[in-house]
Amino acid sequence: MGYNFKKIAAMAIISVAVVLSITGCNQNADEDSVFQTLDIEQLETDTTDINDRAEYYDKNVDDRIDEMTDEEKEKFYVNLTLTYTGREYYEEDYIIFLRNDNVYEGDLYDGDDTIGLSPGIYRVISSKAEGGRGAALGDIYLLTPGEDVTLNVDYTSSKATIINDENAK
Repeated sequence: MGYNFKKIAAMAIISVAVVLSITGCNQNADEDSVFQTLDIEQLETDTTDINDRAEYYDKNVDDRIDEMTDEEKEKFYVNLTLTYTGREYYEEDYIIFLRNDNVYEGDLYDGDDTIGLSPGIYRVISSKAEGGRGAALGDIYLLTPGEDVTLNVDYTSSKATIINDENAK
């Protein structure tokens, strides 16, 4: 009878180990996690240049995105919703998002209000601000994957500002 108990206990332990390995519950949250927050020190300091930033983005963002499924990408991208102030005077504007390693990541045209961007530091550029000449509206920090962020584009002050709201993750 003792032999059967040991056999049953061993099978139970093996079964639990198999289930944990299949579901991923036994995985450690280490530095290689797909959803790791980006390190601002690697992206914006006096000692980093554009090549350092490009290398960091390649390793921690771009290469990871290349290996993701569509579902993982959807969870990884930062969901950016724009609101506009004073837009009635600036029709047909492009809002351009240029990552701080000079990689173009996307744009919104003529009042569109949502875009998914990979995590990073972005320069927000308007083709119509500053009296129609176009201008950089400022830099935004989207360092946490999967965040929901609201950005206000204010044409009267030529600034883009992240609005803290209760929907942000």
